[in-house]
Amino acid sequence: SMATVYNTLKMLVTYNLVIELDNGDGATHYDYFGRPHFHVVCDSCAKITDVFDEHFADLAKSLGTITRDQTGYLVTRTDVEVHGLCPDCQAKLGLAR
Repeated sequence: SMATVYNTLKMLVTYNLVIELDNGDGATHYDYFGRPHFHVVCDSCAKITDVFDEHFADLAKSLGTITRDQTGYLVTRTDVEVHGLCPDCQAKLGLAR
């Protein structure tokens, strides 16, 4: 049933195996986070693309440390989103190089 699917998704989020993404289209998206990465989101069509970089884990750790040092928060997760226009939307707008 759909309730089982959503309950399972919430459990996966709780155990940090999946993260929730809100890209502004009114729907909640879920992303497997087995390999650390960040996201780039198209501001025109709301497409989400995974970006993998060998330095991401160090960057996320550094952001957590900076946050804790400046605010006293116990950081439990770091999500990074970069926004822009995807290649398809750039082409539609005549911005592609």
